[in-house]
Amino acid sequence: MRKKYLLIFSLILCLIIFPLFAQTKPDPWKVLLNNEWDLAKNIFLSQEDYLSHIGLSIMEILEDNPQNSWDHWERAINLNPISFWHNIIGLLGKDYWQDLGKTSYFAKLLGEFRERADYLDFLYWKGLNSIWDIERLHDFIKEKGIISDWMIIGPFDNVGNSGFYKEYPPEKEINFEKSYIGKGGIEVKWFSPKFSPKNGYVNLYNLFYHTEWSVAYALNYIYIPKNLEVLINIGSSDSISLWIDDYPCLREDAKRSSFFGQNILRVKLSEGWHKFLLKVASSDGDWGFFFSLLDSSKKPIDGIKVSKEPQNYPKKILDFKEENPELSLAKEISYMPAYYTFAGYFLTEKGLYSKAENLLNMALKIIPDSAITKYFLGRLYLKIGKEEEGKRLISEAVEKIPFLSEAYTYLAFYSYSFGRYEESISYLKNALNINPNAFFARDILARIYLSKRWLKEADEQIKFFEAKYKDSLLKDYLRGRWYEALKQYNNALEKYGSIIEKDKEYNEGLYAYYYLAKNLGKWEISENILNFLEEKDPWDVWAYLEKADILIAKDEKEKALELISSSIDISPYYPELYYTLGDILHLKGEKDKAIENYEKALDLEPGYQNLREYLSYLREETISPPDISSCLKQQIPIEYSDFPAVILLDEQRRIVHKDGSCTNVYHSIIKVQNDKGKERYGEFTIDYDSSFESVRILRARTIKPNGEELEAVSIKDYAVFEDYPLYTDQRQIVISMPGLEPGAIIECFYIVEEYTRSVLGKEFQDVHFFQWQDPILLSRYQLKVPQNISFRYRTYNVNLEPKIEKEGEYVTYTWEYKNVPPLIPEPYMPYYANLLAQLWITTYKDWDTLADWVAGISYPQMRPNKAIEDKVKELTENKKTRLEKIKAIYYYVISQIRYVGLEYGIRGLLPHQAEEIFKVKYGDCKDKSVLLITMLRLAGIESYYTLVNTKFSTSLKKELPGFQFDHAICAVPMGKDFLFLDGTAEDTPLGEVPIMDQGCDAMIIKDDGSYIFTTIPQSKPEDNKRAYKVYLNVDEEGVLEGDVDIEYRGIFAVYTRWNYKSSSSIEKEESLIESLNYKFPGSSLTKWSMDNLDDLDSSVYVKLTFKNNKYVKKDNIYLNPVIFTPLTSAVEVSKPERRYPINYHYPYEENEEVEIRIDESFSISSLPKDISIKSPWVTYERKVEKEGNIVRIKRVFRLEKTEIPLEEYKSYKEVMEQILKLDQEVIIGSKRK
Repeated sequence: MRKKYLLIFSLILCLIIFPLFAQTKPDPWKVLLNNEWDLAKNIFLSQEDYLSHIGLSIMEILEDNPQNSWDHWERAINLNPISFWHNIIGLLGKDYWQDLGKTSYFAKLLGEFRERADYLDFLYWKGLNSIWDIERLHDFIKEKGIISDWMIIGPFDNVGNSGFYKEYPPEKEINFEKSYIGKGGIEVKWFSPKFSPKNGYVNLYNLFYHTEWSVAYALNYIYIPKNLEVLINIGSSDSISLWIDDYPCLREDAKRSSFFGQNILRVKLSEGWHKFLLKVASSDGDWGFFFSLLDSSKKPIDGIKVSKEPQNYPKKILDFKEENPELSLAKEISYMPAYYTFAGYFLTEKGLYSKAENLLNMALKIIPDSAITKYFLGRLYLKIGKEEEGKRLISEAVEKIPFLSEAYTYLAFYSYSFGRYEESISYLKNALNINPNAFFARDILARIYLSKRWLKEADEQIKFFEAKYKDSLLKDYLRGRWYEALKQYNNALEKYGSIIEKDKEYNEGLYAYYYLAKNLGKWEISENILNFLEEKDPWDVWAYLEKADILIAKDEKEKALELISSSIDISPYYPELYYTLGDILHLKGEKDKAIENYEKALDLEPGYQNLREYLSYLREETISPPDISSCLKQQIPIEYSDFPAVILLDEQRRIVHKDGSCTNVYHSIIKVQNDKGKERYGEFTIDYDSSFESVRILRARTIKPNGEELEAVSIKDYAVFEDYPLYTDQRQIVISMPGLEPGAIIECFYIVEEYTRSVLGKEFQDVHFFQWQDPILLSRYQLKVPQNISFRYRTYNVNLEPKIEKEGEYVTYTWEYKNVPPLIPEPYMPYYANLLAQLWITTYKDWDTLADWVAGISYPQMRPNKAIEDKVKELTENKKTRLEKIKAIYYYVISQIRYVGLEYGIRGLLPHQAEEIFKVKYGDCKDKSVLLITMLRLAGIESYYTLVNTKFSTSLKKELPGFQFDHAICAVPMGKDFLFLDGTAEDTPLGEVPIMDQGCDAMIIKDDGSYIFTTIPQSKPEDNKRAYKVYLNVDEEGVLEGDVDIEYRGIFAVYTRWNYKSSSSIEKEESLIESLNYKFPGSSLTKWSMDNLDDLDSSVYVKLTFKNNKYVKKDNIYLNPVIFTPLTSAVEVSKPERRYPINYHYPYEENEEVEIRIDESFSISSLPKDISIKSPWVTYERKVEKEGNIVRIKRVFRLEKTEIPLEEYKSYKEVMEQILKLDQEVIIGSKRK
């Protein structure tokens, strides 16, 4: 009986305790995320469910063991093919599966399942493409409700992704007959490509050229047979917007490659026709989309119809919901940091970087040391350019989990992609130390060795793949490249061919196979590949062009002509089709037709520089330097004989082509007359922007006085700003002119090709200055334009009318100015560019177009990320008033975002994105304005992007619309006025703007493109003030001791801050001593202080205590009581007459209160008198009091007016000379006897 009870008791214990053990078994995802790698792997291995195989598959990928990862993943797929985890693994291993040779296998493996995860659907689709099983592919397209036949229009401009946010005409109207201005000024219309994509992917990349930073629209009308909730599945490269019945349903700004399931929407649609409009924006890679429409149960919709012809559709608010499929991860695992980590990774691959960063940081808040989370976040940061932070996080991840060899490999791949091979090799060695069999690491290493032609080392790596991964395609591809390097071309062809037999989607192998076969003249191989590409994607214009190239090589011009002629029906916007058609026609002897097609090619792509030169050759319009013998014989007028140089010819010819691009021909002939002229013109410079200009120098020489000609051989081309990668392609060519001596002549003849159109297409503007610092015998500007182009022009500071000549389809306008006097500098003259004789030309019709364009590229850049949102919250958290919030944000931007003034080419107009500026912590004026407005709007402060025509540019010519502004700031509405904030003004307090902005024309541009012209207020004299309180004591020995209190406001405070804020105490003291001794020679500074250099809201105060033993002679006093502010000179009124008006930069006021205590041993015999002068230009007041031997003087000088016209000069001169004289009056005293 006791045994029986013991047995029962034991059974009860087992039933109770074993489940407890089971319940306390650690969660492997928690273990994994907490860096217990071996324990997590053991837990996963002890289980045989799909999640365990998922976990093991992920771990093997991170260890760079793709075959092991595949083995576990395949089991997980067979156990549960619909798990969202397959999206994670599929994306994590996307660089492995094809190299392993698994793409074609996906068609077999995944075809067995009726339902699959979205990324498995994508891999199944790729698998069918790889074996080109067209029947099953069509079944799949039908099963998934994929629609690939669309009306298309584009490309439109998307510079900096601004076009994604700009409302182009297709968003306002659908008119198949109407043409619109597209990217680069080309005319675009809706068109229906000749064929439909056979595999369901709408490949916009193949329809257009260029594809970088472009926008296209796709349109369809879809008939829904009954009221229905539909499921829309979209994948896109890159950003995507969707309107259904003109109602916005989706807008996703993302940088990514297309795959299924990137955007999923459930939409309730009524029976009938519905309009579907897609907007797809590209950056610099693939460009296209998938579009799938199913019922809510993911089944095809019976009775659905698709029409590209306009249909009547309802216009109402739609009931829709966007799904976030990554949320299903939370249903499969309970540990939230794991969910945040892997969902964050998935969002990274979807191109939603801010959302991904938020989730990954949420995981790190819970488990700050999680290696996997840090690794994924590090990868994200590398993607978005945070290189140092990304590298740090990935390095920390490997320190926590040494098994993460893929982390080192990822760093190596990042370095390899930038050509930093040595750095990459270093990372790869670390990866291979962790895992000698690391697949990806050896792949990159082999590629580096092949690129460097280190063939023995490359061979060793390839042998590894041949031994360890016998079924991989990578081994054959690498071996093929190795054979090519050895010139064993037949062996290479064999390897590449074997790849394509197994996987027609293996693009590296396919294109290597094609180009090698083509170069070897293996036409059959090349044509077979092209036939496959054409069948796979009938929109593949590249394939048609290559086919034509081969046909021409085979002397089958008629077939090539027929092929290219029919290809234009696929896409009328592919310039290379017209280029090739022109070549074929020219080979056939049809020159006129060839020229017609060449012109069409250039109209679509003005960047074909060689073609433009060839066209000029065909038309016998080549540009060459002219004979200059007559120019050299010119006599120099006697009045110009003592100038440093005389410019014999200054000529610019601007040829505006039909396609909107321009050729600029420059010709300069300069006679050097003395050493200053040698210095001025010894280095001849040509500035250009390599992003849209090229330079050809046809002649650069020196003609010595004895007639000897020396060609310039030292010609260097520099990047102007190498240290700022965010910025410009601005370059400068420097020509060192040889053999210069007085009497020598310099000649430079060069062409600057603007091989793209302006930012607004075929519009253009130009400014030509006829005048310069040296005299010019002939200044000529010539404009040659097509007859159908209208423009406006105006000359300033000279009256010139053009000579007009018609020649064929062009009209030439020539302006000439002979014997142009030099611009002689004068003190306080207006900005020199406003005084020069000049010609302005513009085709822009109004300011509305320009303002709309600027708004379209600027406001889309003002998208905050979480980091900016957090910073704004931090800055404004305790700020109660609107003004306090403005101040906090403004002071942050001017002090923490460094100003870099690099503004050329498109970057002279296009700001960077706010998050990018915030990240790098520097920017130009546009960038700082964008960040400032972004932050202000986050704080609820209305603010606008504002263009300014500063004092240091030519005056705004409102009568000639064009890009004339040289600065950007921010305008904040304040009642009926505006508060202007200049983000570059780091020492300027709120409520003030720099002097260069004051009194200047500004254009406040609103989000919708509307604008307001206004003038930025000029400061008043009292705003810019220097106030001195001076206490002097002269003892019986004549020793002078003084205390000085100085207050600086306005521009004086700004300058003082700029001058001293970063100086050391020694530097400040030495500067003060120097200034003091300028006023009081022989003084010693005994004490000093500076206050409020960092406090922009207060005046700057400087205090000085000094002593001077020499200033007062022992027996006599001869002392100017106005110590610090007297006018000692006024060079601007030194001449009886001036050439130009006087132009002061700012009004100001100077106050000086002086108290002088003179020892009783001295008697005072003479004092300055009281005086008061009030004029329209200045106010001057002086009051003198004497009390015993104490003298008190108050002096005020106020500059009321900053511009003195010539007609007022004489009167102004008299007043200033009177003040100069009064300011020299002194206190005279002597020793009592």
